Amino acid sequence: MKVLEDTETLRFSFIYNLQKVDSIDELLSVLFVYQAFIQGDGQVVGLKLPPAPTSDV
Repeated sequence: MKVLEDTETLRFSFIYNLQKVDSIDELLSVLFVYQAFIQGDGQVVGLKLPPAPTSDV
């Protein structure tokens, strides 16, 4: 996580290692979380975050 004080924003990076996935369900769960944050449905500490800019996806 990176805090950009000049623009009052946070930057997150999601990194997952597919070699450590034990099941298709686990892989789908990771992809659903990733998709939620891209679409603007992700939440951190109960606050819904805006969608990611298309250029950053």
